[in-house]
Amino acid sequence: MKHTDLTGKKISILGLGKSGRALARVLTEKGASILVSDSQPDEKLNEAKEELSDLNIEWETGGHTARIYSGRDMVIISPGISIYHPVLQEAMDAGVHVISEVEMAFLLAQAPFIAITGTNGKSTTTTLIHETLLESGRNSYLAGNIGIPLVGEVGKIPEDGWIAAEISSFQLEAVEHFRPKIAALLNITSDHIDRHRSFQGYVDAKAHIFRVQDETDFAVLNADDEAVMSVADKIKSRILLFSVTKPVAEGAYCIDEGMIRYVFDGVEKDLFHWDESPLRGKHNLQNVLAVLCMCLAAGVDPANILPTLRKFKPLHYRMEYVDEIGGVKFYNDSKGTNPDAVRASLESFRPPLTLIAGGTDKNLDFGWLAGHIALRAAHVVLIGESRFKIEAALKEKNYENITVIDDMSLPGFKESIRTAFLKTPEGGVVLLSPSCASFDMFKRAEHRGEMFNVYVRELKEEYEKEV
Repeated sequence: MKHTDLTGKKISILGLGKSGRALARVLTEKGASILVSDSQPDEKLNEAKEELSDLNIEWETGGHTARIYSGRDMVIISPGISIYHPVLQEAMDAGVHVISEVEMAFLLAQAPFIAITGTNGKSTTTTLIHETLLESGRNSYLAGNIGIPLVGEVGKIPEDGWIAAEISSFQLEAVEHFRPKIAALLNITSDHIDRHRSFQGYVDAKAHIFRVQDETDFAVLNADDEAVMSVADKIKSRILLFSVTKPVAEGAYCIDEGMIRYVFDGVEKDLFHWDESPLRGKHNLQNVLAVLCMCLAAGVDPANILPTLRKFKPLHYRMEYVDEIGGVKFYNDSKGTNPDAVRASLESFRPPLTLIAGGTDKNLDFGWLAGHIALRAAHVVLIGESRFKIEAALKEKNYENITVIDDMSLPGFKESIRTAFLKTPEGGVVLLSPSCASFDMFKRAEHRGEMFNVYVRELKEEYEKEV
């Protein structure tokens, strides 16, 4: 451990999702005295209580009180808990140390981190660098916001391995010593403004990933993203840039989806033509260029990237092809939870296309997205809390091909899929790319994606019986 002895420490853990449960188990094993606190009522936590029943821990349910910091040495917050929560502000005012799960994972880790953050593309890029490291014969372990709690994995990873970690802005709110050997910021567009209070607050949270790095570390930045480059002058580590619009002094670039090139340690080299990759779209090209920069920083032969791409399977609920019904193809992009992600998804298809969008409103501006939808989508089916806000933005663009589903339940979601199918001519595409979080109607984005796949296949069975 990095100077962290937890024996006898009194630690509170806020939030009992995957990260919270992993924290409770690992820290108990390290000799800490644990209090877990969750805002859900006791009866909603039966699964978590059963999972942790073998541990001698204290419980607080139904809300977070002063108990979480009274007489405690430390409070660790799961990603779902905002640093702005009043009880955490009280804890800090009382002098109690408040950190994130990522910070604790770093303190427990022996292996170096490759940490990837950004508004979009994090999971794909993190998986690609992980699989490229494996292709090159390196030890790599995948964890983080991708669905595998870091704190539960880092203790198993030897010093000669790499921790390929997807990191969200939520996880970066309360870090102090977190220092990835290689840190990448893929892009920044408006998202999670409800959590971070302003766009600048969101940018600042993302920039925390570089805060403790020094000149022996690497920062990978998107040279085409103004918000990303706004933090560059504060970075102390060695910067590698990637671009799809211009050559870079050091890093990787590919202009007009042509030859992928890199410049590193005075060497400039062509790697492969983008047409050789099975992936498509500018957003995927940017992800691959970021992976190329990370390979250079990790001392890995970039030639391993192309064979990795040829084996790579798109992740669940990220532009995932589901099925075809009556000549209409269905794609599941449930992980498209902000306007820029939807823009990238729309640009991946030719019309005719019907878009299913809407969900929990994160205080986002849908105005500019409405313009992209008007150009790309023949029809839009709107669901969830944000349905009227998106409808208004579309009508401001004089777009009228809209169906609003008012039923905010699973049957209503199923109706949205049937409606989209009926509105889409043969040869067209139905795309679920919500531009919003899922918590108004679903447990999480994965649940929304899972139900979309289920309902598409049910619709196909019904259609085939009718024909």
